[in-house]
Amino acid sequence: MAAASAIPPLRRPADFRSDTVTKPTLAMGEAMLAVVRDADGDGVGDDVYGEDLTIRALEAEVAKLLGKAAGVFVPTCTMANLLAVGAHCARGAEVILGAESHIFVYEQAGASWIMGAPFHAVPNAEDGTLPLESVRKALALRGDGSDAHHARPGLICVENTQNRCGGMALPVAYMDELASVARAAGVPLHCDGARVLNAAAALGVSPAVLVAGCDSVSVCLSKGLGAPAGAVLAGSADVVARARRLRKAVGGGMRQAGVLAVTGIVALRDYAPKLLEDHARARRLAAALAAVPGVEPQARVDSNIVFLALAPSLSGAHLAARVAAARAAGAPELVDAPSGARLALDRAPAADASTAAAFSALVRELAHCKIGGYNTVKVRVVLHFQVTDEDCAALVAGAAAAARLMSAM
Repeated sequence: MAAASAIPPLRRPADFRSDTVTKPTLAMGEAMLAVVRDADGDGVGDDVYGEDLTIRALEAEVAKLLGKAAGVFVPTCTMANLLAVGAHCARGAEVILGAESHIFVYEQAGASWIMGAPFHAVPNAEDGTLPLESVRKALALRGDGSDAHHARPGLICVENTQNRCGGMALPVAYMDELASVARAAGVPLHCDGARVLNAAAALGVSPAVLVAGCDSVSVCLSKGLGAPAGAVLAGSADVVARARRLRKAVGGGMRQAGVLAVTGIVALRDYAPKLLEDHARARRLAAALAAVPGVEPQARVDSNIVFLALAPSLSGAHLAARVAAARAAGAPELVDAPSGARLALDRAPAADASTAAAFSALVRELAHCKIGGYNTVKVRVVLHFQVTDEDCAALVAGAAAAARLMSAM
């Protein structure tokens, strides 16, 4: 995918903010309608009573896919992770996890204040792993939990793929080693597998092999797979039974939710080729963006996530100065001559916007592409099956135009 100069016209905005923005497919809608038409049967029943056969079929399918005994359907992967902590940990037991993990950063510390499990965060390595020596030290610090001064170790959590480290796929050998460390300490291991299917596809292994050493695994059905909602927590029958009871306590008990579960069943049909296509497109996009001065994609792209570091030569303050000068001159817009992109001054980023925020806003205005911020100098783009090569070409051209408008060189 070569860097484009002109921004091609798009029929609709392209959304690269996350794979959570995927929309349900027509096949999912038809499956939902089929379940509704069968509402007099057991395809739709009260799931709290265990009477929705569609949900039970989804739970069994995901459990088999992950090599676990049982599964429980929940509205979100955040809830699945919350229930996993509660199912494994007594109140006051400590959760060892990565400082960059979704559970630690993005789930409002719910496992701590709802389930009563404090966090012990260790730094992630650049490849997304939890360094085994760091995990061993965290476990050794707590010992066997007999010292009244310390929290008891209750659970180790690992995320695969690791979002904030660039969508890295943690390999089978590492997952097995981490499981061995957990077993030696007598502590269960949970995998936040929101994108574990991406990881398995990227590594060329079955999901069951990848998480064989994990005592529980969550998997999201709406990230990249296109279901409108839903996740499954899989594990042993005992762990899932405890999680199912906790699900009711936190408001996750659903009634005739087979109309949602069936979209997950559809999403899992031939999912791997779609994910692999996303990964290949992400690598092509990263290579094209590498040709944009001032934009540095991550060196290694494992899956569908690409982080872009913005060089000091790109400046939100410089853009603000250009906008102010144009306003003083009475110009209605800024024009990027190479691409023909025009930025109406009344739609320019705020003068105090960070470099990343200004860059994201420019790309959206110039190329109709939505991208996500990460910090003040880094942005994230995420591929999914509803992003096309045309969308990627527009993003590359928009990024180039934005970089030129922001360049202080």
